[in-house]
Amino acid sequence: MGRGEMDMESLISMLDRAGRDPALRGVLVTVPAISMPRADAAELRQALGRVVGAGKQVTLVLREGGGLREIRLAPPGARLVLHPSAVLRLEGLAAMPLSLGELLGRIGVRADLEAVGEYKTAPEMFTRAGLSERNREQITALLEDLDASRVADVAECRGVDLHTVRAWMATGVFTAGEAVEAGVVDQASFDDEIESALGQDVRVVRPDDTAVRMRARWRFVSPRRPVVVGIVGVRGQILSRAAGVMGGRAALASRIVPAIERAGRDPRLKALVLDIDSRGGSSIASDAIYRQARAAAARKPVVAYLGNVAASGGYYVAAAAHEIMAGADTITGSIGVFGGKITSDGGLERLGINAERVTLGDPGAGIMLPDRPFDDEERGLVRREMQAVYETFLDVVASRKGRTVDEVDRVGRGRVYTGRRALEVDLVDSLGTRADLVKALAKRIGCPPGRIRFRHLERGNPLEAIAASGPLGAAASSVRDTARLLAAERIALELPFHMIMGSG
Repeated sequence: MGRGEMDMESLISMLDRAGRDPALRGVLVTVPAISMPRADAAELRQALGRVVGAGKQVTLVLREGGGLREIRLAPPGARLVLHPSAVLRLEGLAAMPLSLGELLGRIGVRADLEAVGEYKTAPEMFTRAGLSERNREQITALLEDLDASRVADVAECRGVDLHTVRAWMATGVFTAGEAVEAGVVDQASFDDEIESALGQDVRVVRPDDTAVRMRARWRFVSPRRPVVVGIVGVRGQILSRAAGVMGGRAALASRIVPAIERAGRDPRLKALVLDIDSRGGSSIASDAIYRQARAAAARKPVVAYLGNVAASGGYYVAAAAHEIMAGADTITGSIGVFGGKITSDGGLERLGINAERVTLGDPGAGIMLPDRPFDDEERGLVRREMQAVYETFLDVVASRKGRTVDEVDRVGRGRVYTGRRALEVDLVDSLGTRADLVKALAKRIGCPPGRIRFRHLERGNPLEAIAASGPLGAAASSVRDTARLLAAERIALELPFHMIMGSG
């Protein structure tokens, strides 16, 4: 069962049916060495754990090798098999933020940016030649949290203590034989050997087997009418509308707001899920989505489900929900504001371009023109505007649970958290995967979890999901997206960095 053969929702559904099917003795999963989103990996691990809990054998085959990320997919009680020709690389985590300040200076460009919140370090991407200590501190804390989580999961999976996993990581690279000897995996076998070892009376069937599909489709269909829940995806950079040729994913308020409005009024939908995977974006677009989601929440249960990232504007949107559920490794928080403009710093003059202003009356006239940085009066206007947006952000978060603005400010000011830490500081209400989301919805609606069926109302344009490959490509995409945002909006609610991590 390779990850590319079906989407995650279908894969989880098939695993749950396999766990209930008395004719199936177990599940054999081929794990490709690809970068699976953390939220998907946690969901897959939990689903495989349910199969083990049903008394069936689960075997994961690492055909292409991999690292802790792939091993972590195996729940306790599962077997891990590594192909004899593959190797394991048990690496640590690493992040690689880019700093463009020196480059911009060389070409006569200056990023004149301001932020509210000492940990709202987004401007540093464009203003500094390297990381500030505060940004380094924040990224290090996140990496330590994420690393502790995955080491604990691997230790649980392999039935060893944390010290043993750390010792494996210190060794780094394992051949198949070495991995078996150290207990990192259970055996080293090729595909035909794996199937032969299952026994002569066992036949391996695959998801594309017609009979298997028909059995999975019809054998466990609930006889009762389903309870339908709408899902609206908020995925990618949050913008008001599409602008020109866009790369990367974008969560467009022009599409999402009408989808939420229809969902709120549709009596056939008993609840609404905001499926958020976004590091934020436009403050205006984030607020528009939030306001419409609040209106829907006045009519029916609304739950925000936070995927890999739901920070800044992504978290602002989530605050509209009755309940916020995150993954343990979700990156969230970043309650803060930044904004400003990209200006010429001698670049126009070098090109022989003379820019002269002609303004009338208002001291703010031409404030966002790119010919020069802000003067003191203009900078004061920009900071007052950003402070007003930040205070609105604090009020939005505080109003969810009757907290004070000061209480939210103490955990805000741009600080970024994992889902586990966000639960501790009361920014999320629960931790879980989509299976837990179904249970939470069933409780709010008042029906058995087995009757819940999802209807996707706004997935976004599939073409927008095409992302640049590799660490540098992802980093460049992050820079491009933030620059695009600054060109379109005066005030931004966006995570201050893009996490580009080692494969580990």
